[in-house]
Amino acid sequence: MASDKATLKFKTQFHSWELNSLELPVEIRKEDSRLFTRTLTSKRIEVPAGSYFVSTRLPAGQQLEDFVTLQPGEIRVIELRPDKLDESPSENLEVQHFLRRAIGASNSQTETFGPDILSPNFKGVDPESFDVPYSGTRGLNTPQSSSTPVRIEFHWYSGNTLAEEPDIKEVSVQEWISQFTGPMNVEIPNEVKAERECVTCQLQQPGRPIVNVRIPISPSGNDPTISILVPEPEAPSFRVGIRLAHETADLLTRYLRRGMYSEAGESISSDTMTGEYLLRNKTTDPIAAAVGSYTILKIGKLDALHEWTANLMNLFKWLPDGAAIRGEHVARRGEHLEACRAFLLLEQRGLPIFTEGLSYALDRLRVYSSSFSAMPELSLEERESTKHLLKRLERFTPFVDFDRTYVTYTGIDSVNPGLKGLKKS
Repeated sequence: MASDKATLKFKTQFHSWELNSLELPVEIRKEDSRLFTRTLTSKRIEVPAGSYFVSTRLPAGQQLEDFVTLQPGEIRVIELRPDKLDESPSENLEVQHFLRRAIGASNSQTETFGPDILSPNFKGVDPESFDVPYSGTRGLNTPQSSSTPVRIEFHWYSGNTLAEEPDIKEVSVQEWISQFTGPMNVEIPNEVKAERECVTCQLQQPGRPIVNVRIPISPSGNDPTISILVPEPEAPSFRVGIRLAHETADLLTRYLRRGMYSEAGESISSDTMTGEYLLRNKTTDPIAAAVGSYTILKIGKLDALHEWTANLMNLFKWLPDGAAIRGEHVARRGEHLEACRAFLLLEQRGLPIFTEGLSYALDRLRVYSSSFSAMPELSLEERESTKHLLKRLERFTPFVDFDRTYVTYTGIDSVNPGLKGLKKS
């Protein structure tokens, strides 16, 4: 008897292999627009014969879509490609165009791109780019090149900024003098890769406050791609671009940053995002595991974490986010004594890489430092440590941009943040 089912497979049609290799979340709706199912572009799916709308949304807001009518027994490859109006103005800007930011024309509903970073009210600097509602390539603001060479410096630091006596050391310095006609990838120095703890990259540029960005480098390898993003009319500063080596984890950070939780919820179902895959010997990627944990915490599927967070905290002591994730996980289960002790590990491990982890630590420690009576098992020393750690973390809060994925703050001194330290031309 012939099957009344049809099979759908998916293929994206970008210019760059970086985008074509992504596992994008796909939404399949019936002809009357009712949701039928969600899946990933890497999977094949059987559906009843009939007509369907198929679509996927990129982190920068563009939507790739198609309408198909399937016959019983048919196998159809759906080619998802950008609309002509949504295409990148240049192949070498395609990744930035579709993943890093929504570049588009201003319209009546468009907000400003954020505060001027020279304003006394500014509280942080964007390590990637400011956001703007997507409206296609019309009116596109392309990166500006400088008519004269510009001097850009990266200063790489290691050490624990939260220690009682911080032992920060400058590991490496990089310098470029260029007109910077477009994004430029930066080779991470070998001295930085050799560090067995998290690092901070300090960006210095003419006429702008000095910016510190926590960089997701893992001692086990899987280094991210770091790039210098050039100024644009709405974002007049150079920025640090970060793209994780684990493609699905990187995609998740971008969906979460823009509040696209349905897309993030589907992307986390990728086989490459399971704890078993990310934390086993041959594919160990604790940075991607941290992203997966933050995603699950954000969408509220705590049962999916199991003891993944305990392994992340205990196996990777160099990663501050393991402690922050574990603390938040058990706090949501009502185990506040264990949660407080997990957050206290930040004293030895340092400032989290991800802004979400810093937010968790601040929120929980503020509660715990004012409610010790609810945790009588907490020793006097632990209570004092809770208050001291909170005080150290709160030094950073006025100068951190909490809208960013990676902890980013201003100041020439990576231990004592502030607006001082305007780089002279």
